[in-house]
Amino acid sequence: LLPEGSTLQLAALADEGYEFEAWWDGETESERSYVLNAPVEISATFVPEVSLEGNALSIVLWPNPSDGFFYVETVAGVQAFVFSPEGRLVYRQDWKESGRKTIDLRGRNAGVYYLHVVKGSMSKVMKLVVK
Repeated sequence: LLPEGSTLQLAALADEGYEFEAWWDGETESERSYVLNAPVEISATFVPEVSLEGNALSIVLWPNPSDGFFYVETVAGVQAFVFSPEGRLVYRQDWKESGRKTIDLRGRNAGVYYLHVVKGSMSKVMKLVVK
C-alpha cells in the first residue's frame, strides 16, 4: 500500500495489434502522473488496431485533451466526422491526401467529442477531449 499523497508515474504500453484508448478516469494520455488521494483501482483500456486491406488505418491525434484545436496525422482518402457529446455532427471533412490536418473545436463547450474517421467500409472512432 502506498501512502496518501504519493505520486505514481503511469505508462500504458499496448501489446502488438492493440492501442491505448483511456485510463479508468477518462484521461487519454498514455503516460501521466497520478497523485493518490484515496484508494483507487487503476486500469487502462486498449482496443484492437483497425486494418484496411492489410494496412493499418494510422490516425495520430494530438494534443488531447486540448483547448479545442487538434492536429490529426492520417492516411489519404478518409472522411472525418466529429460528433458532440449529444451525438450531433459538429464537423465534417474529406481528407483526400495523407498528412497533418487540423480540427478546430475552439468555442465549443468543454467535454468529450468523438472523431469518426471512415475509409471505405472500415472506420475508427477516437475521443477528443475539449477542456
